[in-house]
Amino acid sequence: MKKVLLMLAVGFIVAGYSTLAKADGCYICSGGSYVKYSGDDTQEKRKAAKECGCQVSGTRGECDAANLTILCSVQNEKEETMKVAVAEKE
Repeated sequence: MKKVLLMLAVGFIVAGYSTLAKADGCYICSGGSYVKYSGDDTQEKRKAAKECGCQVSGTRGECDAANLTILCSVQNEKEETMKVAVAEKE
């Protein structure tokens, strides 16, 4: 019985921490470029992506491929605060 309770406790702890993890994603822009975002996909982040010049046409996983053109990065510093970091053109 103690083993079952211990396994349940460990399961709940692991499940609790897994909900805290936020995945990074990528907005697909209509012109073929991308905007990187962290955390959940929200309207505020889509609005910030639009301010970077991206008309969002969809989402994809991470933006780590070398051949992607990243316009900017939209990140959460706090739940209420949005920050847009514009990538420098080379």
